[in-house]
Amino acid sequence: MVPKQTEKMEEIWQACLSWALEKDPDFARQYQRMGFGKEPCALEDLPRLPELSITGSESPFERLNLPLSSLERWIGKTAYLTQEIDVWKDCAQSWLRSCGIHRASVVLVADGFDGAGAAWGILEGIRSMGAVVMTNGAAPWEIADMYGITACALTAELLGKWVASGRKPACCRQIFCLTSDLDAVRRDQWQAALGVPIYRQIGLEGIQASAIFWEDRARKGYRYLPQYYVPELVGDSNGPGRKLLLTALQRRSTTAIRMRTDRTAAWQQDPSRRLLYL
Repeated sequence: MVPKQTEKMEEIWQACLSWALEKDPDFARQYQRMGFGKEPCALEDLPRLPELSITGSESPFERLNLPLSSLERWIGKTAYLTQEIDVWKDCAQSWLRSCGIHRASVVLVADGFDGAGAAWGILEGIRSMGAVVMTNGAAPWEIADMYGITACALTAELLGKWVASGRKPACCRQIFCLTSDLDAVRRDQWQAALGVPIYRQIGLEGIQASAIFWEDRARKGYRYLPQYYVPELVGDSNGPGRKLLLTALQRRSTTAIRMRTDRTAAWQQDPSRRLLYL
């Protein structure tokens, strides 16, 4: 199943497909084996294309979400292209805005790499909003109290240490988890301990380290930006969830069309809100 698309989406998809056929010989061979000729495959026909695994690709860009230092970004020597940095930033900004972050917010970002790991896109998103941002990699609960932080974006590891410290947030009113594997049970336990809401998000290895899908304030599913990603659910529709495939429409460092993930998901009943259960 592919969500209903617009004319603009079709245009974005055709650009993605043309790039993949030109630059990725592995994908081009599989495309031809599927019987597609010179006529381009429409986005509605995406399910006819083969499922791909990024770990089995011949591309030299198999793993692109290693921690990237500020120096690497400054001199432009990263595996990410400028366009992909913008995608990450836009997704992060949409996540933050959906949870009430605005220009007057003061946000602490802590991922253990001083913002060079999973927090990279979050940092860019906050800066583009004009909010005040600080980075820290050790004891964010101390910094949050000291500087009157109103929101924190933390890895699950640092969030767990905060809970273990027994310190309650003073000014911080919401927390964004940068780690994709925070389960609902642990999130609820940590929320109860800290007394503030914790918002989860999902990134995928080989695509984007964080903020592909995210929870908004309602926390009843996951949002995403359809101009950047097309999720598909395949398999038994009678089960609790189906296998999630993901197509990255504006990725140009390596092809990611119908990429297999280790996630299962189900569509929210209100498709207009683009919410996905994972």
